[in-house]
Amino acid sequence: MINLYYLQKNGTMSIHKNVRTVRKQQKITQEEMASRLEMSTSGYAKLERGQSQLIHDKLPKIAEILGVSLKELMPENNSGIVIVMPKTKDNASANYYNHSSIQADKAEIDKLKLIITHKDEIIAEKVETIQDKNLLLAQKDKEILALNEVIDLLKKQ
Repeated sequence: MINLYYLQKNGTMSIHKNVRTVRKQQKITQEEMASRLEMSTSGYAKLERGQSQLIHDKLPKIAEILGVSLKELMPENNSGIVIVMPKTKDNASANYYNHSSIQADKAEIDKLKLIITHKDEIIAEKVETIQDKNLLLAQKDKEILALNEVIDLLKKQ
């Protein structure tokens, strides 16, 4: 189990809005989420409205259910810091995420998604280029054979 701390400069929390948005995108009901989190529907609804601080204890499980990372649930337009610490006596390891690293990661993900989207086009272009080169090589081989035949004929004269 882990402890999750979210520190935001302006003191407001909007993680609950992101959780609600992602849950709706995934077409999961509040009842389903509550059941999977082993809590009441009204308790879960309070989490989504930001009326309960339990969201920090439940957030890793919520992210897992929604199939997203903790970073993806963090608010976008702020300079908050997220600290994820294991529940151990010594808290020996912790992960820190600041808003700028989250934005950089999202930009990289968007870039990779674009590449993946166009991968078929890129592959098709590469295949076409290879086919063109193979045709040129075959034509060159035919020309070499024809030239060798001419050379042989000239040698015979």
